[in-house]
Amino acid sequence: ARYYDLFFPKLDDREYAFWHDTVVFSAAPALELGVGTGRILIPLVHQGLAVEGIDCSPDMLAFCRQKLAQHKLSAHLYQQSIEHMALHKQ
Repeated sequence: ARYYDLFFPKLDDREYAFWHDTVVFSAAPALELGVGTGRILIPLVHQGLAVEGIDCSPDMLAFCRQKLAQHKLSAHLYQQSIEHMALHKQ
């Protein structure tokens, strides 16, 4: 988890635009599967979009929470496997 961001750099403009437009088009809160350290989630939440994240790794989620706090942001994060996820909403 500590080195994840070295292998997956910051979003470029084209990738960000894809995810931004996808969330906006859906007109509903989004769930990022395998949120990792928040590489996609954090820029979207920073723009005021409703995005939550799920990951099975407590270490990844800890880094994501740290990064959210550094940016003074918050998002619901769930530690669960995608195969067995049971969230409070659909």
